[in-house]
Amino acid sequence: MYVAQTFQSFIDNVVRDSDFCIAYLDDIFIFSGTEEQHRLDLDRVLLRLSDFGLLINFNKCVFRASKGHFLGYLVSKDCIQPLPEKVKVLLDFYLPKFVEQLCRVLAMIRFYHKFLKDAAKVKSCLNDLTKRKSKSDKTPLFWTENEEIAFKKVKKEIADASSLAHPLPDAKLSLVVEALDFVLGAVLQQSVIQENQALIFLT
Repeated sequence: MYVAQTFQSFIDNVVRDSDFCIAYLDDIFIFSGTEEQHRLDLDRVLLRLSDFGLLINFNKCVFRASKGHFLGYLVSKDCIQPLPEKVKVLLDFYLPKFVEQLCRVLAMIRFYHKFLKDAAKVKSCLNDLTKRKSKSDKTPLFWTENEEIAFKKVKKEIADASSLAHPLPDAKLSLVVEALDFVLGAVLQQSVIQENQALIFLT
């Protein structure tokens, strides 16, 4: 039996009539248009949890926040961004000495690649350093000047990562594609008051 999947199905049933919240396992994210509506929505969710015999740990709850951490992202009413503390970890990362260390860095970058306009292009040569090697490979790395520049550029791209807008139901969507010799990149964007807002970058 898959415990996580079973509990997810259960919690989905608990909040199934609440279109103002999202539940992922034991995390429930409630979003409302006004503070008054938020109090009503919160009461409704708490009552629903009580009906199912569920208790919450108030020490782990955040109430009336304008933004919050959710599934590894910083989510606000305006946009979605990488977590600043995760970005800092990457920026502070020294030049990897072994394949294993570089694999860890690339895994962090992959998690946030949807925020990076040129993700595949800027980390292409870094991926080449890990080809045909396992994630736990302790083979020493010997960096060329171009590879060191690419590593620093990737970190800068993460530091300057774009914010992603929340999709609007009636907004006009467009997919802008850029093709290079070795990679295909694209951005899905929506048009809002003559402004293009990025929803996700794809590579």
